[in-house]
Amino acid sequence: MGKPDDIRKGQAQIVDAIKRSDVLIAVLSGGTASTSVMAELAFAKASGKPVAIVSKKVPRLARNLGDRFFRSVNDLEDVLHKSGPSALISPI
Repeated sequence: MGKPDDIRKGQAQIVDAIKRSDVLIAVLSGGTASTSVMAELAFAKASGKPVAIVSKKVPRLARNLGDRFFRSVNDLEDVLHKSGPSALISPI
């Protein structure tokens, strides 16, 4: 495990990246998500950033945090190719 200062630096980098982003895309591999991923989703949502979640089975709490949901990366890719990135930023 990393040293506490290293962990804090990593967390600060994630916060800065979310602040600079236009949208947060989370790719979840299963029906659960780690606490840190859920915290990132919640932070992005609280910061007013759109949240797109890619998962075959979206975790229950993540359903409240996501704005757009995709069953696969291919589905996300299709939307991006057809409509461009604004499709993830604009309200549905």
